[in-house]
Amino acid sequence: MHVYKPADHLWVQRPGYEHHGILVYPGHVVHFAKHEPSGELLIQVGKLWEDFAQGATPQIVVHPNPSPDEVVLQRAHVSLNTSGYTVWGNNCEHFAHWCKTGEHKSKQVERGVKTLMAGAAAGATYYLSRTLWEVLGKKSRAGKCKALLATGKLCRNGALPGNYGYCGVHRR
Repeated sequence: MHVYKPADHLWVQRPGYEHHGILVYPGHVVHFAKHEPSGELLIQVGKLWEDFAQGATPQIVVHPNPSPDEVVLQRAHVSLNTSGYTVWGNNCEHFAHWCKTGEHKSKQVERGVKTLMAGAAAGATYYLSRTLWEVLGKKSRAGKCKALLATGKLCRNGALPGNYGYCGVHRR
């Protein structure tokens, strides 16, 4: 079992995301939680095991240059009952990271943005390869091979386009 101390940045795995908070005193964490009865997400003090962990084992996030514990706890306490939660710009990880380091940052968001950018790049590559295929002659097998050469991909037969833009299969 982990030994937790006040000012620790903790996280637990929840279905589909990581939940983060700051341990403020034994058994209690400051984190974004649903406020009853309004349903709004507010920064609140919750019980470590019941409200925060919910059956998971909290892990400690280690920061290379953390703020002093007193500063971390002060940041957590002055944030109590504030709202403004957004997944992309102000989530529980942003909050806990800010308390611990003074920087407003979320690795989950950074990973999500990278994934979205990779998907956009794949979509653009597909669109461009389809456009080249149409421009260079979709009716000609040789035209297809030239289109694949322009995108740097293999032709349907697995050959790298060569011989002036034609693979051995699609050569005229």
